[in-house]
Amino acid sequence: MACITEARATGKANPEILTKLNKQKEETFNEKKLEVIDQDIESTVANDGTLPEGWTPEQFKMLTGNPKIMTTIQRTKMQEAMKLMLTAGRHELEQKIKQDPELQATIMRALR
Repeated sequence: MACITEARATGKANPEILTKLNKQKEETFNEKKLEVIDQDIESTVANDGTLPEGWTPEQFKMLTGNPKIMTTIQRTKMQEAMKLMLTAGRHELEQKIKQDPELQATIMRALR
């Protein structure tokens, strides 16, 4: 939790990343698999040079190249959940997941 608090305080967990992701999705997600190039990854790094959640570039490419995951994160419920994680932290997100059966179902679909 301290990492999230620090990230929010220093601007590393900026929810604008979701806006950028949505714009990129609209421009390029017509294909079945989104090709992520190193330049895309460079534009996604936080102020400290890391990717969201401490992902490696390889993990980021794998996740963003998976059509099932990309479809899931486009859902309104997942957008709300990601914004909550970036702005309020993991604990608040965990509480939201416990209270929201639709969000639970959305997450479970992505994990199958």
